[in-house]
Amino acid sequence: MNNRPIGVLDSGVGGLTVFNALVSALPFESVVYVGDSARAPYGDKDIDTLIAYGTQHINFLCENGVKAIVVACGTLCSNVLSHLQSVSSVPVFDIVRPGIISFAEEFNGKSAGVIATAATIRSGVFQQLLGQYTNFDVVYTPCPQFVSIAEDKISNLDEIHSIIEEYLCEHKKKEIDALLMGCTHYPLIRHYFESFLGSTVEYVDMGAVAVCGIKRHLADSRLLNFSTERPTYKFFTSGGTEDFDKIATKIVGFATHSNKMTWG
Repeated sequence: MNNRPIGVLDSGVGGLTVFNALVSALPFESVVYVGDSARAPYGDKDIDTLIAYGTQHINFLCENGVKAIVVACGTLCSNVLSHLQSVSSVPVFDIVRPGIISFAEEFNGKSAGVIATAATIRSGVFQQLLGQYTNFDVVYTPCPQFVSIAEDKISNLDEIHSIIEEYLCEHKKKEIDALLMGCTHYPLIRHYFESFLGSTVEYVDMGAVAVCGIKRHLADSRLLNFSTERPTYKFFTSGGTEDFDKIATKIVGFATHSNKMTWG
């Protein structure tokens, strides 16, 4: 048994969708969450910047005594995962590749859409893995402003609806069967997708899919905590704590009381 916390990192509040899946699957595990809202979104950042930001996340979480780290940011997973794994003293888990493979196995032969940040689409990870399934008809769309909507940096409804239509119009024309949300922020605004594309489309949250594999790996590595003591959840943000808590509390269902984090 190992009662040290699991670390979860993201560019902002999107990784809280993974946090929710994690605490649901592993109710005895404590978690330290880091959201870099002050520098979000990550989708417009270059590789060197992503390496620098991701390394800061890893170092911070390791200094806080975590036993494993979940990279709950599709952009970091797609572009610099191997680097983050190389600089970490604890196991680092990917959410993107398990999510893609599960999506492909379930929806191969159907019409599908993939939405993600510009950096994630540019990485080619989705195209490479889904391209191995020859019966897939896939529309790939970078959606750089979706993170800003999820972070409440864009709140005007007319502007939001215009952005949704711009990014998803091709998916609607293709009458897709399934949409893979390739950024952990996107499940937070799924209701906008459903209002535009309809409720018959299957909306797939890759973070939730990946948590199942993470649980198996922790069990195999004897890193699970079986104590019945109440777990602790700590939240850190580089942005304003009040702004973070306002959004985070709605997502996780309890008051988060986040701590201000500054990078050294």
